[in-house]
Amino acid sequence: MTHILAVLFSLAGLGALALSMKRHQRDIIGRRLSERDQSLTRAAGWFSIAASLALDMVGFGPAYGTGAWFGHMSIAAWIVVAMLCWRARLN
Repeated sequence: MTHILAVLFSLAGLGALALSMKRHQRDIIGRRLSERDQSLTRAAGWFSIAASLALDMVGFGPAYGTGAWFGHMSIAAWIVVAMLCWRARLN
C-alpha cells in the first residue's frame, strides 16, 4: 500500500510541476495560468514530492525509503512524460 501511495504522491507532484511550466499549460488545460496559479501549482508539486519522500522514509526506513523513493519517482516521471506525449499527439 505504501508503494501505491508513494507513486500517487509522486505522480501528483510531477504532474503539478509539469502544469506549472508555461510550455505544458496549453497542452494540458488549453490556456495559460496566471502567475499566482503557477506559483500555487509549483508549491503543491514540491509539497507532494516531499510527502512522497516522507511516506517512503516512514514506511521503509531512511535507507530503503530513499531508494524506493527514487524508484517511485522514476515510475511517476515515466507516466507524466508518456501522458504529455500522448496528449500532444491528440492535438
